[in-house]
Amino acid sequence: FQYGPEGFDLWGHLFERHERCHSAAASTLAQDECLAMPGRINCLFMNMLRGYVWSLPEPDLVNLRRSYSTAISVLRPSAHVQSRIDEVCDQWGDDAYVVGVHKRLACPEMIACQLSQRSPSNAEFINRARRVLFERRAGLGKRAVVFLATDDCKAVDAFQDAFPA
Repeated sequence: FQYGPEGFDLWGHLFERHERCHSAAASTLAQDECLAMPGRINCLFMNMLRGYVWSLPEPDLVNLRRSYSTAISVLRPSAHVQSRIDEVCDQWGDDAYVVGVHKRLACPEMIACQLSQRSPSNAEFINRARRVLFERRAGLGKRAVVFLATDDCKAVDAFQDAFPA
């Protein structure tokens, strides 16, 4: 991860250390045994081809998901992150049906990572969230909550207008 000031260990800030998956900053490997990417762009994590993964044959997708699940199963949020998660989720209460939306800022770098080479509009995200709420919550008698994760201030405004508190 390359967010924050130089030297800031975002991975170590977000996740508990695990022997199978940890920050390179916390590594005990010798410098020549590590791969360091000193620039802001990290080619290994650009995800330029990730959209093509979804066109794999179903058995390959199942195997990929199993492998990913195994790899990711050791990740645990750090104590301060878990505390913040609990604080936010406790506000919803037990009677809530929550739909999470991750809307990225539509910049050329993000669009280049999409198979479609486009970024859906705020209206498209809002319509999809409404559709999911309607289809999945129907008959449950639960209060609808939309949780927006975004780096796009215009998305915040659009979602606040579409889903007033």
